[in-house]
Amino acid sequence: HAVHTWDVAVMLDPAATVDAAAVDLLIDGLGMIAGFAGKPTGPARIHITTTAPDPEIALDLGDAVNLGPWDGESRPARLRLPAEAFLRLVYGRLDPAHTPPLEADGVDVDTLRAAFPGF
Repeated sequence: HAVHTWDVAVMLDPAATVDAAAVDLLIDGLGMIAGFAGKPTGPARIHITTTAPDPEIALDLGDAVNLGPWDGESRPARLRLPAEAFLRLVYGRLDPAHTPPLEADGVDVDTLRAAFPGF
């Protein structure tokens, strides 16, 4: 599995990333993973924009964690980061030592880490 491969690779190279081809395949299936592994942290509605690939995603952290395609609705919080980093966030692998530059407005990255503690 691509994320487990990253778990090993990052031990030898702190700059390691999940394989780009795997990110392309896995990014669209994150809704199921988020719903299963995510922990509600309080009401939050976040518009997420990723790069490489570049889907726009809606994340809700209310009574349950819901993640899906952005529907164009205005949201009070925004997060922009590489898709590879978002994949690792949802899998519980976006620790501070391995977080690339990102833009967060109205949302704390540590809150998102708490919502996705890993499995």
